[in-house]
Amino acid sequence: MTAPATQTTDNLITARVDAIENSGWGRSFTFYQPRNAAFWVYLMLVVTGAFKLFSMLSASAPAYGDAIALSIVLFGVYGAVFWWFTHHIDRYARQPVKLIVVAFLWGASLRRGSWQRTPTTRYSPCMPRRSDKRGRRTGARG
Repeated sequence: MTAPATQTTDNLITARVDAIENSGWGRSFTFYQPRNAAFWVYLMLVVTGAFKLFSMLSASAPAYGDAIALSIVLFGVYGAVFWWFTHHIDRYARQPVKLIVVAFLWGASLRRGSWQRTPTTRYSPCMPRRSDKRGRRTGARG
């Protein structure tokens, strides 16, 4: 058996710097990447989600216009406070502002948009089954 080769401090520092450079740490965030399939999937899902959200809100705006406006304002304030808190708490590994905006758009559009299911979705095992007045389960979920 041979003894393991000991590395000098300079070699370890050089290896660490090389690993950090290869990882992409510190590079700027580039949103527009037309050759990246993930960019197009993201864009398709966000646009679809925004369209579905807008169509849902525009259909119910005559009846619930004041409530919709109030909820947009309140969630805007909540989002701003959340944004400030995450920016304040993350002192040593701050994320680029463009990346945070993209993440907020992802969450805002997909939550009520392209991943929304109707209450009677049959393929959702997470939703409890409906029961009739006697407590018997029916086929519909939701």
